[in-house]
Amino acid sequence: MSRIILVTGSNTGIELALVRLLASKLEKYTVYLAARNEQAGKEALKTLHAEGLSNVKFLQLGVTSKLSIQSAARTV
Repeated sequence: MSRIILVTGSNTGIELALVRLLASKLEKYTVYLAARNEQAGKEALKTLHAEGLSNVKFLQLGVTSKLSIQSAARTV
């Protein structure tokens, strides 16, 4: 079983910094950058990949939507 970290609302600010830190320190983990806005999330992911953080993946997730949470759970 692989190790996974999921950070919600992580396309900007302190949450994005947390994703960056976790991905750089815990290279054997998959770190999910979860955000409601797909475009903004994918832009943040692109930036992190350009920094060499290949263990980060994007997950579209709106934490107030039951359907979104169920979809994310199936993905992770």
